[in-house]
Amino acid sequence: MDSHPAPKRPKARVSVVALGMLALAAAPAAGAVRPQNAVMAFPGSDLVIAEGSYAGTMTVKVIRGSNVIGTASGPAQEITPGVFGLEVNHGLVGFARPGDCWDGSPAGVPDIQPGDTIEVTDATGVDSMPVRNLTIEQPFIDDDPTSPSFEELVVEGTAPGLGPDEIRASLEVEFRHRPDGDGGDFRRAIGVDVPDELNNPTRWRAVFKNFPLGLDLTPQEKQSALHAEFAVSFGHTPPQPEVTIQELGAPGGAAPGCDPPVFPPPPPPPPPPPPVVVTSTPPVVTPPPPILRTLRVAAAISRAGFLRKGVKFHVKADSGARVVKLTVWRLRGKKKPPVRVGTFTRALPATGQAFITLRKRDIGSAIGTYAVGATAGASLRSLGGPKRTTFRINE
Repeated sequence: MDSHPAPKRPKARVSVVALGMLALAAAPAAGAVRPQNAVMAFPGSDLVIAEGSYAGTMTVKVIRGSNVIGTASGPAQEITPGVFGLEVNHGLVGFARPGDCWDGSPAGVPDIQPGDTIEVTDATGVDSMPVRNLTIEQPFIDDDPTSPSFEELVVEGTAPGLGPDEIRASLEVEFRHRPDGDGGDFRRAIGVDVPDELNNPTRWRAVFKNFPLGLDLTPQEKQSALHAEFAVSFGHTPPQPEVTIQELGAPGGAAPGCDPPVFPPPPPPPPPPPPVVVTSTPPVVTPPPPILRTLRVAAAISRAGFLRKGVKFHVKADSGARVVKLTVWRLRGKKKPPVRVGTFTRALPATGQAFITLRKRDIGSAIGTYAVGATAGASLRSLGGPKRTTFRINE
């Protein structure tokens, strides 16, 4: 699995490194970690990393016996592209996010010990793992001329509860030397042995030699590495979803940025809503229905008989008029009474003005065209036709 950055802690004389999305594990614990996830416990630095396919709100608990001694909660964060989870107490610069620190830090930081249980809950389920019992001691350069590791860099420790074969198969020891800050020299021991399997079957030894490509440590590098960061991990080989990493010289307690955590200030409250202005809407007054009136318009036609061209009568009526009745007379001379040709009725709009056109041979079915206008009173005028045509209005 990929290497994981070391905890961001103040450097001690002999510090520790946590590398790898290592896996825990020996015998599976009750409620083991699901294969798509990985849970890593760092008891020396009180750090827990849970990463993989976590989703929604996560809660990380440290349980000792039946008591919860530490909790942290927050939404799953994208740790690396496509990998989501939480890194609790890893150290940070700037503002903390929910789940970056143990609840109640620094006083609420749990002192993680071997035998504790790490439980991680998210929207999809629960993962849990035990913290393994691993110890790591100060590195040294073997000065025993009779030893197979004479003048080599050596690290030793114990793994109670593990058998010799399990130690050889699953334990890894590594160091990172960063004399100038980040980067530096990283080495992982080629194998871990149990030299006195009969009398001390849980004591392991790692010798930093036999590196490929002739990259063994020089005498100067061995001396310098005595001040490097060392760690022992269980479960890295073969990779498992549970891991315990014990770091040499880890300070423990609240990591930088969690002592206490500084969270970003809350967003400012939204501006108050604008005042509600109550306006009164005037009532809608419905006018009474108009009074129907009838205008009788009598038009006398010249003695020449029917008109050769259409005569258009422009009728203007007040707003109460709805119907125009047009009576047409044919004149027969000064001494003879006119002959009534016909009466034509046309409806007007509410504010009424109408155009009524009489055409040759259409006296019996005059054509009316209408236009809207508002003019008080009633009047009739000719818009065309012979000059001798006369009109009068009868109401």
